[in-house]
Amino acid sequence: MIPSSILSNRACNCEEITPPFYMILLATMGLVAKKVLTALALWCLIINTREIAACIAAERDALVAFNASINDPHGKLSSWRGENCCNWSGVRCSKKTGHVILLDLGRYAIEGEIDPSLSALTNLVYLNLSQGDFDGASIPELIGSFKMLTYLDLSSAHFGGPVPPRLDNLSRLQYLDLSSSHITVDNFHWVSELTSLRYLDLNWLYLAASLDWLQAVNMLPLLQLLYLNDASLPFTNLNNLPHVNFTTLKILDLKSNTNLNSSLPSWIWNLSSLSELDLSSCGLSGKIPDELGKLTSLKFLALADNKLKGQIPRSANRLCKLVNLDLSRNLLSGDITETAKSLLPCMKGLQILDLADNKLKGNISGWLEQMESLRVLDLSKNSLSGAVPACIGNLSNLTNLDISFNSFKGTVSELHFLNLSRLHTLVLSSNSLKIIMNHRWVPPFQLRELGMHSCLVRPRFPTWLQSQTRIEKIDVGNTGISGDGVIPTSLCEMIKMEVIDLSNNNLSGELPNCWHKNSDLYIIDFSSNNFWGQRPSTIGSLSSLVTLHLSKNNLSGLLPTSLQSCNRLMFLDLEENNLSGNIPKWIGDGLQNLVFLRLGLNQFSGEIPEELSQLHALQYLDFGNNKLSGPVTHFLGNLTMLIFRKYYLLKSIDLSANQLTGRVPSEIGFLSALYSFNLSRNHIGGSIPDEIGNLRNLESVDLSWNNLSCSIPRSLASLTSLGYLNLSYNDLSGKIPSGIELETFGEDSYLGNVNLCGNPLPRICLPISSKRRHHKLNLHFDIVTYLCMLLGFASGFAIVLIILISSAAARKAYFEFTDNIPNKLQKVGLKLHLNRALAARNLSMPTKSQNSLTCYHFEGPPTPWQSST
Repeated sequence: MIPSSILSNRACNCEEITPPFYMILLATMGLVAKKVLTALALWCLIINTREIAACIAAERDALVAFNASINDPHGKLSSWRGENCCNWSGVRCSKKTGHVILLDLGRYAIEGEIDPSLSALTNLVYLNLSQGDFDGASIPELIGSFKMLTYLDLSSAHFGGPVPPRLDNLSRLQYLDLSSSHITVDNFHWVSELTSLRYLDLNWLYLAASLDWLQAVNMLPLLQLLYLNDASLPFTNLNNLPHVNFTTLKILDLKSNTNLNSSLPSWIWNLSSLSELDLSSCGLSGKIPDELGKLTSLKFLALADNKLKGQIPRSANRLCKLVNLDLSRNLLSGDITETAKSLLPCMKGLQILDLADNKLKGNISGWLEQMESLRVLDLSKNSLSGAVPACIGNLSNLTNLDISFNSFKGTVSELHFLNLSRLHTLVLSSNSLKIIMNHRWVPPFQLRELGMHSCLVRPRFPTWLQSQTRIEKIDVGNTGISGDGVIPTSLCEMIKMEVIDLSNNNLSGELPNCWHKNSDLYIIDFSSNNFWGQRPSTIGSLSSLVTLHLSKNNLSGLLPTSLQSCNRLMFLDLEENNLSGNIPKWIGDGLQNLVFLRLGLNQFSGEIPEELSQLHALQYLDFGNNKLSGPVTHFLGNLTMLIFRKYYLLKSIDLSANQLTGRVPSEIGFLSALYSFNLSRNHIGGSIPDEIGNLRNLESVDLSWNNLSCSIPRSLASLTSLGYLNLSYNDLSGKIPSGIELETFGEDSYLGNVNLCGNPLPRICLPISSKRRHHKLNLHFDIVTYLCMLLGFASGFAIVLIILISSAAARKAYFEFTDNIPNKLQKVGLKLHLNRALAARNLSMPTKSQNSLTCYHFEGPPTPWQSST
């Protein structure tokens, strides 16, 4: 109802119906009341602008200077000509005094700076500069001089900087909107001075430093509408306010301030005039108290996305005016059947009921059909069970129905949708429902979204879908659909379609090649079917495509070059098909937004193209189980160039089971976000670089079945996140580094490295001190041996000399022996020549160690070991 005072004769004096009062009434009244009040205000405006006084010259000059200082890109101020500024667009003057009292340039999209001459408008009551572009400039100090101001709207005008301190001079201000700006508010003291405020909107500002915001707002006894949505409010215990002064508050919106972290404050239940309460995403915890029933004026209640637990209080049955109830994404429990039946007597006018993502049990029979006003029903992600009653088809106002991710059973047929002509969203996914529709059935609705994932729809593609020409999202994945060529080409005629998911079915045949009309399609998921043939070339015409999943099919041939036109593509998954040829260079040149690239388990061959290093957004790379060859060193080194472009996104690399050669480059240590690294089953040689220890996020490393040599770097032991390590079947040597993480891995992680020792292998490494003692003993033994040999040689020479002097026969034999020495030397030389030739031939044969490189982290001579057995 419009207050009777507004309808009196006195109401036709527009200067007495202040704009803030009018706006507040519009915000809180019904649609009919708004239309009546708007018509009344326009009639008053026409009457009161007759024979209006000419504007004051000084104020006209101020407006002219203001116009000269700004840009008017749309020509909205083209009427600012002539002497009487009171007739200019967006300007209104007082009938009695001629002073400018209203300057309404909202939505004019003006740009530039505000000229200081505007301060001449000292009688300004209404100022609206919203949706302009002031390029981050501070709010002018001169606004604080407009002491007559009752309405101020600077929202979405790209103002920046702090709130000017003089703004607290506006003691008559009733309406203030600074939302959607870059303004910073360090304290709220200035707000507490605006004691006439009825409407305060600071949505989407940054108020993290305003520790006194709640106390300052409590100083506004006339406040009726408070909007602080997503304002980065600091940590606040809402229960610290002992009492409230703003008891006439009608709308309280603190949505998306996640730092509030308290229970529902008791002072809220004293706001008996409250019609809208939105505390969604505020970090609230605890239970919803029975005092909720005191808010009998509530029409809109949203407590979604918090940590509220317990049952919905029965006192909610006193909220008879409630139209919208959103308690989704909490920890609420209890039996929904009992709760709903207790609410029914007073909530038959409820239009929106959202209880999704809680822990509710029970069924929906016996009460749902009585909520005849329902337009939106979302009960998804609970533990509801039982059958879906056919009488749901009597809810003729229903537009959105989502009961996905529950435990519903039974059959859903066309009877459930008999009178749902307004339905545009239907989501039944992840239930044990059997969807049985007559193949001739034509639905009474035109859906925009259909979700039946993991329901039983088999055996054929639902024919009734062909009638849904306005559909945007289709999800019939994992529904048991099978057959050859069952994807109808009519899907391509659904030109508004954005998402299609046919994954995890038994569909076969060739994919339809008719996608050139679907310009809005951005997600395609046909994975885990039996499609064969080549990828349809018309997919390349999908300029909006972001996600393409065709994995686990039987597609063959080359990747079509038309795909490079999909330059918005972020997720490309073609794993486990029969695709062949080289990995095309245009992936790196044309698909530079790729985040996820999976081509594993195909027949790709050749080298990995260097152009892939241009994928600056890449996080997941999987080329495993192909026939790729060539050196991996250069490719991985190029990937690390992404780091120097300040991209630290790459998280997973899988190049396993190929024919790659080369070594692991030390630059791998720059990929700081990497958590999974798999180069197993290749021909990688050289040593494991020490820089691998820089990858602090690494959780999985598999370098098994390669030709890696040298010792395991000690830096590997510092990776505290490492949960999987496989270095088996290489040529690694030395002691396994000690460390808490490495000691947790079993013997399987190191098998096949015959020169490794230490835990957990059975080969025990000799301690360093033992090796030194062993070396000293050997040295002492060598010295004694050499002395003995020298003495023996001297003794032998003396004996031979004595025999030659004393015996003539001995002298004769000696000279004959020396005469034959040249012949024997010739024979020995011939044998040596032959042996060298054979050795040269053997050296030319390839060996396994040919790919090995120098051990750059050499840690001393090979460590001897002894078998523990």
